[in-house]
Amino acid sequence: MKILHLASEFPPAKIFGLGRYVHDLACAQVRQGHEVHVVTNSLSGKDQDVVIQGIRVHRIHFPSPPMPADGATQVTQFNWCLFERMVEIESELKNPDAIVGHDWLTILAAQLIHKRLGGRLVLTIHDTVIGKTFGKMNNEDKFIANVERWGCSVADAVIAVGPQVRKELLEIYEAPKEKLHVVSCAVDPRWFSEVDERYLADLKSSVGEPNDFLITYVGRLDPEKGVDRLIRAFTQVYVRHPRVRLLVAGKGKERQPLEELAKHQGVHSRIRFLDYVAGPALAALYKISNLLVCPSLYEPFGIVPLEGMINRVPAIVSDVGGMSEIVLDRETGLKVPPGDVPALTGAISLVLENPPQAAKMAASGFERASRVYNWDRVAKDIEPIYWRTRGTPVVRSRPKLTAGIRVKNGERFAEECLKDLCDYVDEIVILDDGSTDRTIDICRSFPKVTQIVRWEKNFFHEGIDRNVVLALVKNTNPQWILLPDIDEVFEARFKKEIEAMMRAPDVGMYAFLFCHFWRSRTHYRIDGKWGKETRGFPIPRLVRNQPGLQYPVHRPLGTAQITGIKGRCVVSEIRVKHYGHLYEDLSRAKVDLYASLDPGVDYTYMVDERGLELEEWKE
Repeated sequence: MKILHLASEFPPAKIFGLGRYVHDLACAQVRQGHEVHVVTNSLSGKDQDVVIQGIRVHRIHFPSPPMPADGATQVTQFNWCLFERMVEIESELKNPDAIVGHDWLTILAAQLIHKRLGGRLVLTIHDTVIGKTFGKMNNEDKFIANVERWGCSVADAVIAVGPQVRKELLEIYEAPKEKLHVVSCAVDPRWFSEVDERYLADLKSSVGEPNDFLITYVGRLDPEKGVDRLIRAFTQVYVRHPRVRLLVAGKGKERQPLEELAKHQGVHSRIRFLDYVAGPALAALYKISNLLVCPSLYEPFGIVPLEGMINRVPAIVSDVGGMSEIVLDRETGLKVPPGDVPALTGAISLVLENPPQAAKMAASGFERASRVYNWDRVAKDIEPIYWRTRGTPVVRSRPKLTAGIRVKNGERFAEECLKDLCDYVDEIVILDDGSTDRTIDICRSFPKVTQIVRWEKNFFHEGIDRNVVLALVKNTNPQWILLPDIDEVFEARFKKEIEAMMRAPDVGMYAFLFCHFWRSRTHYRIDGKWGKETRGFPIPRLVRNQPGLQYPVHRPLGTAQITGIKGRCVVSEIRVKHYGHLYEDLSRAKVDLYASLDPGVDYTYMVDERGLELEEWKE
């Protein structure tokens, strides 16, 4: 099998869990006889195309284009650099069986390369931004969440590194259940085998006194890692066991707050912040440690506990995510509730005060890590997923449906419209024509809104706008396309009947009759022109994705009738609630706009209440 991994990090550059995962998995896949390529970040221009342990590594160009200011744009630029590199070596990468993106960091490039080279698209999710932030997301986080959701929708298969990640993808991102697979991470003992024993004594003396009991943390210094809880627990332990010392190996945005916390707790002199530790130094650190603590509040899998176990270090972990499965409580280590400082204090004291039990847990942990969590087993578990997606297209539970909406200043309707759509569509794309109200913020708050394109122009042309929306929707590869306006909501039974409608083999389009609600959400107009539209002027809204779809562009208004439909055109009995005339100021604004664009037509009926006749809405 020919496998192409796209990775944001890869040895010998500085790596974290993701980089080690890609490297170790690729090595195992090479051992199984597969041809494995990795396209990854640069090494300051060195080793652009090299073979490392049988892996064919290709690096992007150096120097990169100027660095954008924000992280999300940096990642987007990096994805373009990956794609550019692929184009240069396309002949070597052609005909892959599997193209594997890792996290949101490379899925954009993976999807483009998949379209260019063929093969099947596999997305491996190592964690989610919603999980890491506990749902408290800023605008950049929301963008990342949308990319993660979109990646799950476009990939042929999605691999989660643990049950917690799968749960988030299924329940929050609504990823198709049939696409999801759980394959755990592993640990390679060869990372830790080459350590000069003479170096260990020197290292231990450099970080503390000979009789110190060394408690070690390894990982990023980020809020979800719970290091502040560890420092508070360490403070309590130090009162009873003054020979303990805490070694913190890692970098992150919490470094300064953690140091300030240690000073406030009066234990700063007993804590060593070692910064990022890798390679032989990390191996040596594990070997001098008496206890490893992983106090994460959120941890999708957790390679660090495995690293401690493979080095025969007793481990205490939070009972969360993948660590819940890795460690068997009081057998291969200890588990404590996440964030529970008293429980963590008690667990550390238990290890300190019971050396025989600690040694027994360390030995059992080594045996479990060696037997269960090895990369050859992981590679074998992943192989049929790659092959299955290669040979058998993913069967969706129902046809994929993407909604496309053109909008300008629709804040009064956006919440209701999008909330309704999210009950039955897979994705929503938005074309915004220069909104100046809260419309964009509302749209961004819905995870199913996977793309927002802002197109501010100095003219109004409904046909051009609708064709742009149509192109954006088709790029999501749906089987059916829904094209409502932001001020429209379908009758409640639509969400129950839409699946059967899309499965009708000979239908190419459904049109719907509109009820124009007048100054309230309870009654709609049935007099004069309003009644004629309600009874006899169906508008296409649901169409099968097929070549040749287009809206007419000969005039700026009245272009709702889509052309290029192949198959039966059906007028549905399901009605559409049109809220565009709930507010008088909006009606008058429409009259002014339409009259300027189409002066030969009288649009004053939109504000004329003479002969007003209303009918109460009933589902």
